[in-house]
Amino acid sequence: MTRAICRPEYRSRTTERVTVTQAAAGKFQGGTDLVFNLKNNGVGVGKINPAVPKSWITLMNSYKAKIIAGTARSMGVDVEG
Repeated sequence: MTRAICRPEYRSRTTERVTVTQAAAGKFQGGTDLVFNLKNNGVGVGKINPAVPKSWITLMNSYKAKIIAGTARSMGVDVEG
């Protein structure tokens, strides 16, 4: 049996809050793209399987901090855009 160690999470409450807040302030611009990422809490890690070692979670959180700070180095995957 395959077991997931964690799942990605798209935080819809964050996106809803930002959209509603902008609309209420008269600052929502339709037809544009809103960017949700780790820094603004728009995406993250969902429920983590209890079998995942704490050291892995600590390592994952260190990568998260580096990504947010813009100091993360390539982890062997090149993405061209």
